[in-house]
Amino acid sequence: AGDDIVGYRALLNLRTANKVLELLRVGHNVHSVERLHAFAKSSVPWHEIMSPDDSLSVQATLAQPPEGMTHSHFCALTVKNGVVDHMREHSGGRRPSVDVQDAT
Repeated sequence: AGDDIVGYRALLNLRTANKVLELLRVGHNVHSVERLHAFAKSSVPWHEIMSPDDSLSVQATLAQPPEGMTHSHFCALTVKNGVVDHMREHSGGRRPSVDVQDAT
C-alpha cells in the first residue's frame, strides 16, 4: 500500500514488472454474475479515474469462485461491462474502448 508516488517509482524502477496493480475495492457477498456486475459498476467512481477517450483491459483470476462464476474470461467481461455501463451513465453515453494489449 502506498500513495501514487510509490506506484510511479515501482513503474520506473522495477525491471521485471509488466504491470503494477492497485487494489481499488474489495467486494464481499459477490456470489453471482449480477452482483459482480453491480459491484464493478457502482463500487468505484470510474468517471473520476478515467475518461471515455481512454482504453481499458480487465483480467480475472479466480481462487474459489462460486458456482456459475467459474470461467475467468466471463468474469472479466462482466467486470468490463460494469465499468463501461458506469462510464456511459456518467459520460453522456460515451465509453472507453477495450485494448487488451495496451490499455491506457
